[in-house]
Amino acid sequence: MITDVVKGIIAEVIGHGDPNEVSTSMDFEDDLQMDEDDLVEVLEALEAEYDIDLVNLDYSQFKKVKHLISYLKEIL
Repeated sequence: MITDVVKGIIAEVIGHGDPNEVSTSMDFEDDLQMDEDDLVEVLEALEAEYDIDLVNLDYSQFKKVKHLISYLKEIL
């Protein structure tokens, strides 16, 4: 399931052991304290996981975890 994969990758990037602690309603910057480099790391991991190209995305469109999940559901 896309949601579980995304939450797992985010938990790994931020150094949090439990993906269940990552909510889809969380804001990347405010709630998860992630910067652009962290988000790039998440996107790179998703590229590897799904064999897709996310390099040229406008990262600012992903304010919350659910926005990234919605985008992935559209393209996969």
